[in-house]
Amino acid sequence: MKRSFPPVFGRRPRILVLGSLPGDASIRDERHNPILHLIQKTGVRFVFLNGAKAAAAFVKACPSLPDAMTIVALPSSSPANASIPLQRKMKAWQRIADALL
Repeated sequence: MKRSFPPVFGRRPRILVLGSLPGDASIRDERHNPILHLIQKTGVRFVFLNGAKAAAAFVKACPSLPDAMTIVALPSSSPANASIPLQRKMKAWQRIADALL
């Protein structure tokens, strides 16, 4: 069964939060959505990525990005990522709220 999770997309400033699918460690044949087209059409200024796997996939899917864009790889929110304490994760994820101000 395939499940799709749309990106979280805010309006001001333009923010895109990309994550990974549950159980993404088992994905063998990655296919990327045309996210670069979305970024170019909407003027996204911030991209926040949920975990190292999402960051690697984003870099692969979008090799060239506008210079004015801020890209932030956040620690994975997955409970499986227990090596990072919750307080540290929360502090890192606070950057999304800060970008909205």
